[in-house]
Amino acid sequence: MAKKVKTEKESRNHLIGWARQYGCEEQLMKIFARYDDLLKGCRTEEERQAVQAMGVIEIHEFFSSGSNDGGTLTIDGKQIK
Repeated sequence: MAKKVKTEKESRNHLIGWARQYGCEEQLMKIFARYDDLLKGCRTEEERQAVQAMGVIEIHEFFSSGSNDGGTLTIDGKQIK
């Protein structure tokens, strides 16, 4: 069976839940706000896709903290399996 693709709202809520659990919700909300503002200024679909990609990368880096140690998630210096 194929996995159901989450909507943006579902994905954000999932990420916010993680951030809340590990005490970094405020930082994540600032990232969301920054990219929401950037998206408002996009004039073409190409610009919009580029900004969305940058947002995804920054959020990935926020949660992984540059760590690639076989599945351990690191948030604000705390490692989570």
